[in-house]
Amino acid sequence: MTINHKTPHYHFIGIGGMGMSALAIFALQKGYHVSGSDLQSSDLTRKLQKLGAKVAIGHHADHLSHPDAIIYTSAMSKDNPEYQKALAQNIPIFHRAEFLAFLAEDYPELIAITGTHGKTTITSLIAHIMNEAGLNPSFINGGLANNFVHHAHASDSQYMIIEADESDASFLKIHPKHIIISNVDLDHMQTYQHQIDLLIYSFAKFATQPNVSGEILIGSDSSSAYQLIKRIKMQKPQALHYGLQQDMDVYIKNFLQSDVCANFDIFFGDEVLRNFSSPLPGKHNAENALAAIALCLKFGIDVNLIKKALLSFKGIYRRFNHYQTTINTHNIDLIDDYGHHPVEIQSTLDAIQIQFPKRRLIHVYQPHRYTRTRDLFNEFIACLKNSDVLILMRTYSASEAPIDGAHAIDLFNELKKSHHNCFYVDTNEKTSDLLNKLVAQNDVILVQGAGDIAKLVDLLV
Repeated sequence: MTINHKTPHYHFIGIGGMGMSALAIFALQKGYHVSGSDLQSSDLTRKLQKLGAKVAIGHHADHLSHPDAIIYTSAMSKDNPEYQKALAQNIPIFHRAEFLAFLAEDYPELIAITGTHGKTTITSLIAHIMNEAGLNPSFINGGLANNFVHHAHASDSQYMIIEADESDASFLKIHPKHIIISNVDLDHMQTYQHQIDLLIYSFAKFATQPNVSGEILIGSDSSSAYQLIKRIKMQKPQALHYGLQQDMDVYIKNFLQSDVCANFDIFFGDEVLRNFSSPLPGKHNAENALAAIALCLKFGIDVNLIKKALLSFKGIYRRFNHYQTTINTHNIDLIDDYGHHPVEIQSTLDAIQIQFPKRRLIHVYQPHRYTRTRDLFNEFIACLKNSDVLILMRTYSASEAPIDGAHAIDLFNELKKSHHNCFYVDTNEKTSDLLNKLVAQNDVILVQGAGDIAKLVDLLV
């Protein structure tokens, strides 16, 4: 990607998305001119405007004001009027992953985190630990970490940490030195022709690029992860498998969840390092922490500094955010969580069961994407049946066309056969009204999903 101007101007189609807004913030911090458009105003578009971006609401060809390049996402429809005008006027057009690769090319220590779950948490933890170590890393993240003002930061450090997206296989456009693959689970399988072997192949291709000369960490104890680590180690013997099992290169020992934090030891480099504590609940988050710990140890960061930084990590927006509130005079604990895949859902349910034992759980869940519901229908049924009360909200389509048999109501119709406290509601307001009727003293409410269910919490706290 080559731009000849001293101060280039980049226009982002869909600038209000989490990933695109991070790229736009980073570009602004680098001193570039930034404009963009999105269908609606949001906290992120308003933040970008305050930082100096010109943001238009709605998509129209007139929004292009002589940019040097257009940045777009896989979610954009190719009939977008701004995209079509750029084609007609021969304005350079780049996918967001290509632009990410362009922004990262000046950083010799480029760290990419990918995988089906946990990318944002691992990215944020590494950035926080390295920041506490005085390394001031650059980063571009897929979520808002509470220790930082923005979800992107451009510095003069040699280190840059990025979240690399496997959902559309665009991570293959990025060429890092160090790689973490958190796990290999079924999701976005239309990208991989619904074949797990193609997903494993793509991750292996990413990790065995010639430029990957540094650290490689592969997480999870799934059979797919074991296949992946075996394939990678044949070409990159420095690759390490991390997780909860003792046959791995790096693993967690003596995990114990308390009301305040998770405590654990780790096996690393033929020795046991003891007494790590993390405010993030659940074994899945301990695995995420292990990835960050292992990488930072490999970089020579002092173990005691890592422990201190881990304790001061404040979490990520909508990743097991815990609120104490009152609903209809009843005191309750409310968990707000972004999880939208069966593995993520079950991990969160397990963490709640450990942290809030013997408490009644009301689970409010909004399915995200018809394709995901279709591909993992039985897996959703298996995890969603595990709460005391289940409220299903209408599907958040994420711009997908409806698919017969893959709606939230289809999950509801199947679940209600065996789950006698199962409800279906189509708006946040109706969900709030229903909770007012259902809630009892000391209930735990889990609000979960990646769509507009995020706005429900504002009605409850």
